[in-house]
Amino acid sequence: MRRIYLILIAAAMLVFALTPAAAADEPNIRVGLAKNKSTVSFSIHKGSYEVVEGSSGLPIGFLKEGDTWTVIEEGVLLKLPEAEGGVDTSYMGPLMIQPMGKNSEGIFSCNNVKYRGSLTIYNTDNGLEIVNTLPIDEYLYGVVGKEMGHSAPIEALKAQSLI
Repeated sequence: MRRIYLILIAAAMLVFALTPAAAADEPNIRVGLAKNKSTVSFSIHKGSYEVVEGSSGLPIGFLKEGDTWTVIEEGVLLKLPEAEGGVDTSYMGPLMIQPMGKNSEGIFSCNNVKYRGSLTIYNTDNGLEIVNTLPIDEYLYGVVGKEMGHSAPIEALKAQSLI
């Protein structure tokens, strides 16, 4: 029975890998990074990002490798001190920090921890809530290695990513 189960898993993986639409329809996963914060800082480590003001959908800034911004809760507003040209600016939010370009592979850090994908900062009644959104395979890049250790055998890592 176990052998049949393994064969079915292998067949499903093969069909999934050979289906071109599978990658295009890949689901995203949302991971809460922090909540009830009064400030959050983020830095760009790889790629270029666009900062979009969620209530209007308008871009408010562009970030490149090495750039760091801080967001401060200010009542119902999100304040970006000295974000653009040394001028304090406030927004309704949420603020969305998204990689530029459809196939952009960006890496950013939020409060000194590196992540892939995009970042959304919400202003809630209890403070800032920070959410990372990324394709599920990019999520697995980081979480499987952290759970099992990077020195685990490759077959063990593959098996863990299926569960």
